[in-house]
Amino acid sequence: MIVQALHWGCKNHFIEKETALRYVYLAGRLRQYSAGVLEDMTLLYERYPEDEILTVICKMLMRGQITTKDAFVWYERGVNHNLKITELYEYYMYSIDEKETMAFTHSVLLYFLYDNHLTVDKRRCYMLTLCGKRTKIRRHMNLIAH
Repeated sequence: MIVQALHWGCKNHFIEKETALRYVYLAGRLRQYSAGVLEDMTLLYERYPEDEILTVICKMLMRGQITTKDAFVWYERGVNHNLKITELYEYYMYSIDEKETMAFTHSVLLYFLYDNHLTVDKRRCYMLTLCGKRTKIRRHMNLIAH
C-alpha cells in the first residue's frame, strides 16, 4: 500500500525532496530487484539528481543483472560520478554495445589495469579499445614531431 502511494507520488511529482531521499534510503536496503522501485528511482533522479539516487539505481540494475543499452546510460553516469559500488565497472563493461566505438574514461582505464572479473569477450573489447587509443596517441605524437 505504501509503495503504491509512493509510486503514484513519483509519477505525479508529489514527493518532496526529504520524502524522496527517505524512499531512496529504503529502496537501497531492498535485497532483490524491483522494476517498480527502479522506475520510481529514475523518476526521482530526473527531479532530484543526487548521487544517493544514482547509487540506488545502479545497485538495483545490478541486482537484476541488467546489462542493456538503457542500463549502460546509468552505469556510465555512476562511473562518471565516481560512485563507489562493487562491480560497477564490470557492469559498465558488460552493458557496452560492442558495435559502437567507445572511448573509455581515465578512471575506467585505470580500474581495468588491475585484476577484474570480465569475460574473455569483454576483455577483448577493452583491449581493442585500448590498442586503438594507443595507436591514435602514436599518430598524434608523430604529427607533432614532424
